[in-house]
Amino acid sequence: MAWTRVGSVTVRPETKEAVIGVIDAPPQGGVELMIRQVNPAQGFRFAYGLVSLLTPRGRELGTVKAWAGPEWSAFRLGEGLSCLAGGGQLVFEPRAINLRWIKAGFPWEVEFMADVGYQLPADRHLAPGFQDPINRVLQLVRIGSQGRVRF
Repeated sequence: MAWTRVGSVTVRPETKEAVIGVIDAPPQGGVELMIRQVNPAQGFRFAYGLVSLLTPRGRELGTVKAWAGPEWSAFRLGEGLSCLAGGGQLVFEPRAINLRWIKAGFPWEVEFMADVGYQLPADRHLAPGFQDPINRVLQLVRIGSQGRVRF
């Protein structure tokens, strides 16, 4: 699946929790997210937020700390967890070590993109093994304390 824009959030001094948008999550879990700061750098180097997927069952994919900079930053929500509800609201809880900028009247705008892998098999992290171009199985031979592939 391709990256799709989920939404954006404008953080003000009164913002406690903001809904970014609604996304679907595969039963195998795991949502790739990207975050960036939309407004120009105004001193938000130490600002971050907590991102989670809120479903009727709670925060099934856990919570991840996300730092927003002027460039896109990627992170993964729900590594190894299952989402039984099938989706929910993506929420952002801003935290800021340096709140002076926001309180001084400079709102912090953050944009989110998501990539949800719907067609991934349940064992997507497993590989069938090493093979060469003519389909011979390659042996992994232990040499010393490091493993090497010998052809």
